[in-house]
Amino acid sequence: MKVITVASDLKNTSYLSFLKASCEFYHLDATTLYYSDVYFSNRIKDALLNTHLTQFADDEIILFTDAIDAVFVAEQKEIIDKFNHFNCPLLFSAEVNCWPDKSMEKNYPAPSVHFRYLNSGAFIGRAGYLKYLYEKYPIFEIGKNPAYFWSNQYYWNLVFQNESANIQLDHSGELFFNTSITISNIDEFKRDIKDPEKLKMMCVQEKARLDKEISFSEDRIINNLTGSKPCHIHFPGTVSKKLMDGGYFDRLKKYSSVIC
Repeated sequence: MKVITVASDLKNTSYLSFLKASCEFYHLDATTLYYSDVYFSNRIKDALLNTHLTQFADDEIILFTDAIDAVFVAEQKEIIDKFNHFNCPLLFSAEVNCWPDKSMEKNYPAPSVHFRYLNSGAFIGRAGYLKYLYEKYPIFEIGKNPAYFWSNQYYWNLVFQNESANIQLDHSGELFFNTSITISNIDEFKRDIKDPEKLKMMCVQEKARLDKEISFSEDRIINNLTGSKPCHIHFPGTVSKKLMDGGYFDRLKKYSSVIC
């Protein structure tokens, strides 16, 4: 299994103290693809991954993760065992929001599932299937709405709608867990996070929600909603990242003595 991420700042504190340090502690074979040019779209991550995939055999397991807002809490064997249990060529993490295009909600199955929607911040699959998808769905061409050209999650939402027979979502958080808050109005949310007082209140409310929905068990998280014990934790969005940087998730840093 190969862990791959993309970063534009290799000195970023969150990247060093969470993702990089956890990969080292759990002995994961990780590669960081450095990008220093203009970051005009999150789809750059997929473009770099696609190029990097050429060096791997089709049956190689690839786990892609975001760089500055994620952490591993398990070793390779547990990750692979859980992935194999899904019996699919590609598995995405799941979250509570249909982001960035809320109108795509109607196309999703399993409406009663709490973690219903695809999140592209972490996925695991066979290299050959990823190569096939990137060739079938050109990274910078797919999509009818140019407003979402910046979003690779929009790209993967569209791919998932066409390939849902083979792509699965980790609805129960067995392998992946996203801490993202529920967003009912995207425009209102974008406006509120720019207001320091409103953002502070959102962080307080989010901490209270997480205190109910997850439990910390030594260096792991227990998902109280599903009973799962995920291997990879993703902190997407401004509010989750604030809690991450503020120390709320430091209990996951079993490797805190590791010097990056």
